[in-house]
Amino acid sequence: MRETINEVTSQEMRETGEGTNRRERANRDGFNWGTAIAMGLFHVGAVAALFFFTWPAFFVAIFLWWSRAASASA
Repeated sequence: MRETINEVTSQEMRETGEGTNRRERANRDGFNWGTAIAMGLFHVGAVAALFFFTWPAFFVAIFLWWSRAASASA
């Protein structure tokens, strides 16, 4: 009988203890610095964007969004 990829993956995860519980896996693997730094930079950028807001840029963004949506439905 041939096993599917999901069955093989599930078997391997049971053997290695992966996929048991997110909290247990986080405690075992430690803190993910790469993700934390990326998320922090995105948040800093979001706060900085508040100081660069202009109405003309907003209307250009709305127009570009609308034109892309219109061309995607055609």
